[in-house]
Amino acid sequence: MNAAIALFKMIGLEVNASKCNGTAINGKIDFLGQVFEITPLSLSDALLEKAKHLCEVLNSIEIPSHQKYLMFKQNVVTAVNYGPLIDVN
Repeated sequence: MNAAIALFKMIGLEVNASKCNGTAINGKIDFLGQVFEITPLSLSDALLEKAKHLCEVLNSIEIPSHQKYLMFKQNVVTAVNYGPLIDVN
C-alpha cells in the first residue's frame, strides 16, 4: 500500500489511506447497494448456454446447410461474442 501511495505522490496525486483500508472488508465492496466480490465474474457459462440454445433452434429449422452456416455466423456468434470464452484468474 505504501509503495502505491508513493507512486501516486510522484505524479502529484494524494491518496487518503484511511479511506482505502475500509473498502475491501471481507473481500467485498458495497457500492450504492451493489455488492462486488474479489472473485472474478465469468460470463462463459451463461454465454455457452445461450450458444447451445441458439444452435438447437437453428438445427430445428429445415433449411440448406449453407443458410444455417450464414445464420449461425450472423446470429449465434454475434449473440455470444462478448470476448473469449475463457476464464482468466
